[in-house]
Amino acid sequence: MVLYCQARFASPDGPGELDGGGDTAQPGGGNIFTSGPPEQQACLRDALGDAVFEAIASGERVPTEADNRAMNPCVGGEPDRGEPAPDNQIPGSASPPSDESPPPGGGGSLGSQPPEMQDCLRGALGDALFDAILSGSQAPTSAQNATMDEACGYGGPGPTARLPIGDFPLADSPPPPERNYPKESVSFSEARFIRMLELLRDDQYVADLLAGGFNTWGIQATYTVGDNGSIEWLNVSQLVEAISVARRAGLAVRLVPAHFEEMFKDSLPEENLAALYQNRLVAALELAGLAERLNVEYFTPIGEAEGQLDDGAFGPGLATDLDMSNSASILDPTLDPNLVNRVSLISEWLENMAPSLRDAFSGQLVAHFGTPHTGYRVPSCDIVGTTLDHYEIEDLDVFRSMTSAGLNSLVTSASASGIGWRVVETYFYWSEIADPYAQDDLNSIEAGDVAEWEDQELVARLRDLQDDYFRIALEEYGALSGGRGFDSGGWINPGVEIGGSPAEAVIREFFAGR
Repeated sequence: MVLYCQARFASPDGPGELDGGGDTAQPGGGNIFTSGPPEQQACLRDALGDAVFEAIASGERVPTEADNRAMNPCVGGEPDRGEPAPDNQIPGSASPPSDESPPPGGGGSLGSQPPEMQDCLRGALGDALFDAILSGSQAPTSAQNATMDEACGYGGPGPTARLPIGDFPLADSPPPPERNYPKESVSFSEARFIRMLELLRDDQYVADLLAGGFNTWGIQATYTVGDNGSIEWLNVSQLVEAISVARRAGLAVRLVPAHFEEMFKDSLPEENLAALYQNRLVAALELAGLAERLNVEYFTPIGEAEGQLDDGAFGPGLATDLDMSNSASILDPTLDPNLVNRVSLISEWLENMAPSLRDAFSGQLVAHFGTPHTGYRVPSCDIVGTTLDHYEIEDLDVFRSMTSAGLNSLVTSASASGIGWRVVETYFYWSEIADPYAQDDLNSIEAGDVAEWEDQELVARLRDLQDDYFRIALEEYGALSGGRGFDSGGWINPGVEIGGSPAEAVIREFFAGR
């Protein structure tokens, strides 16, 4: 854990109280882990070890009974004799505890949640883990907090759960490393950054990635939009930790906002367009500010940007006829006049956003488009990139022609804009089970899962072809000069799962020695 709590936190329940972190409070609302005397903090760190001390200080977990016993000598108690601390003891408190016991579950207050929330949390965590956290015998990890948040909308214990994105990184966080731009960015992208974080904490795992040529991690930061238009970022503390861990490990980072709700469709087309633009701009600026504070190398303001406009709610002339073949429009972009309109409008949007983005972020701006086209003009960005998709085309000769045409369109756009180009994302999936638009509970999906509604024979064929898609795409990428990077998207995402697959071996072989 790399985040540290500020000395005091204001709570909606009253001044001077910790948001769910009362177990570390001292009289007046301070936190002995951050505002106690230096000798007391040193004692606590020695008693608990660095990892536990920092986790409790940050609010990521609450002290267990074993932690309280270990802390006893630091807070005026008796040395640990293997007995639990007195009920409701608050380390650093100068007065006896209240006779009224807090709800079970330590600082997490699971026991104070309404029955329907507890039922949801029990279903998300499982009986054993839920009961352990409820009793206070086990503190939840950051991944378990994320599970509770994603499944039930419960942010877990700790004072950082409700802090806005502008408060991160916290005041006492270590300074981030300087930016490090690889000559050629070989990225692995993963929407499940919390699960990926657990892998990146393994030094050997990261060393193996770097040895295989993988030098950049692409991260999606997801947000929701309230009824009043307010933006709420999900799992910010874990996001910041993930970025920090990756960058300290020697990886560059590309950060992009992601929003998967159906919105901006209830008014006139011009009003819907205005609302979409404003939302995407505000979200991009908020996340760009965080990226700047963390010295992130690459920032994408809108992922697959032109696709945002492919909707009838935004008026005639923008949404593409669903009967049109993707391969046909990529081989000859002029066949789809509505795509041409989207390309022109989204280029204008990104150029309009660029001055504000440059004020917020001093790293490299990456314009990312989902459909290749020659007409993108984004000279205010540093890199223009596209997504490569197989569109379930199983004829590899057709796939090669389509990929070649898409990359040539990208090079044309980059040259006309006077900037570099790269493959920002690959979507060589074999199952659509993890599509955020098709699933309500992504957290329940595991590696190897396949949706019941899918054509199982097609799934098997696409899975078998995944390494061929990468081999051909890399050959076409390598045939062109000036490429600034290539992505392998969905590293551990179910239905894509490149990590550990034959496709990973193809990517490693291609970039070996480049």
